[in-house]
Amino acid sequence: MMKKNDNVNEKCGQEHQEEVDFEENSEEKYEQEQNVTYEELQNQFNDLVTEKEKLTEERDQYLNQLRRLQADFDNYKRRVSKEWDKKSLEKAEEVVGDILGVLDNFERALQNASEDVDEQYQQGVKMIYDQLYEVLKKHGLEKIDAQGETFDPNYHQAVMQVESEDHESNIVVEELQPGFLFKGRLLRPSVVKVSK
Repeated sequence: MMKKNDNVNEKCGQEHQEEVDFEENSEEKYEQEQNVTYEELQNQFNDLVTEKEKLTEERDQYLNQLRRLQADFDNYKRRVSKEWDKKSLEKAEEVVGDILGVLDNFERALQNASEDVDEQYQQGVKMIYDQLYEVLKKHGLEKIDAQGETFDPNYHQAVMQVESEDHESNIVVEELQPGFLFKGRLLRPSVVKVSK
């Protein structure tokens, strides 16, 4: 029985000794860690501050790059949108300009209709002319007023000057072909006669 107690005591003693050794090692390690000087801590702190400043500078560079890219992209979108609007307006002007010839022919047909042409037929042609003109007007076509107006080279094209006692000088006395604006831009000037 004694032997068993001795073994147990011996084991307990060994475990106790291991705990004491572990505590002493931990204390030594802690003391070594605590022996770090103020200068070393200051250097570590300075290194961390430097690293933080470097990372902050890097972050700022990336943010500036991102802002520049965003601004470039916004400018690109605006430029493409303007170009698209310009091209679509030019194409629309081209189409409307081609249709003006048809409108002119309708107008001539109505003005030069002979008396033997059926009145209902003339009314039908007039209705088609009016409908076509209204559709074009709805999409931005606007007739230039010329008759009786002061001659304006921006909107009128004079093909001749005539003597007129009824008008002052430089007044449109007759419109030979109507002029049109499309969405505020000159599509075709009015061809006119102007008083001297």
